[in-house]
Amino acid sequence: MWARERTRSDEHQLALILALKCFQRLARFPRHDELPDPIVEHVRRCLELHPGVSPAYDADRTERAHRDFVRSRLGVLHAPDRARALAETAIRGAAAVKNNPPDLINVALEELIRAGLELPAFSTLDEMASRIRLEVNRAIFDQILARMTSGDCDSPDRVA
Repeated sequence: MWARERTRSDEHQLALILALKCFQRLARFPRHDELPDPIVEHVRRCLELHPGVSPAYDADRTERAHRDFVRSRLGVLHAPDRARALAETAIRGAAAVKNNPPDLINVALEELIRAGLELPAFSTLDEMASRIRLEVNRAIFDQILARMTSGDCDSPDRVA
């Protein structure tokens, strides 16, 4: 078994499989305290581990190694700067035709997954979508204002 060959304890094996399964579903590595107990219990049973076994790392180095194992197995790159740049480009391109932040975030997520990059934190994408949406909307409003004549400004309710 892939995980058994890369771990030395049941705790590490459980942690590695949870990291793999969570990453396959979420495209990110959740903290262990984020994992619902029923999920941990299910994976523990599937691995036929003792009920007292908990996912644990005795060193940060082990957790980093496990993340590298998962990325390698799934063909995913951990390139935070590249991921943020790609997300920004995708959001900026979509913001001209979409205004809803969740729609903009979804465009970024699709591009990041297509590129095989590990996802940034949701808060990063949310802030990015809000900031870019504000910039794009401001530019659109400035274009409209630049096209308006002084008569248009005096009577904004008048339709041409």
